[in-house]
Amino acid sequence: MVVVKEDKIEKYWKGYTIEKFLKHRNVTGEVFAALLAFKYAEKENLNCIEINYDYQGIEKWALGLWKTNTELTKYYKSQYDYYSKVFQIRFNKIKSHSGDKFNDIADELAKKAVYEDDYNIKYDIEVKL
Repeated sequence: MVVVKEDKIEKYWKGYTIEKFLKHRNVTGEVFAALLAFKYAEKENLNCIEINYDYQGIEKWALGLWKTNTELTKYYKSQYDYYSKVFQIRFNKIKSHSGDKFNDIADELAKKAVYEDDYNIKYDIEVKL
């Protein structure tokens, strides 16, 4: 997750090895990054956040434009529904592998989360399923 706040860039990553979600591979990473952003916004008492994403399910599931057919997507939708009442959440689609600076950083952090044992996270999430 890349946070841009007042022209300051914060970089966070953590791998999650919840066995039942491993089959979803990169989708799980996209969802967990959004969940971490929700938690960050809550803890930082933000009024509004913008989620820049390259996988369209992040917006479509949240807004009810796609069916939530899996436990992962149902959980994500329920968390979005909760947090969207606490602060405003905007979505912005970014084309993947297009040279977008922050998307490229997020991709690097995702690789760190998968391939390295260390992590850097300010506020963690507890997935309750």
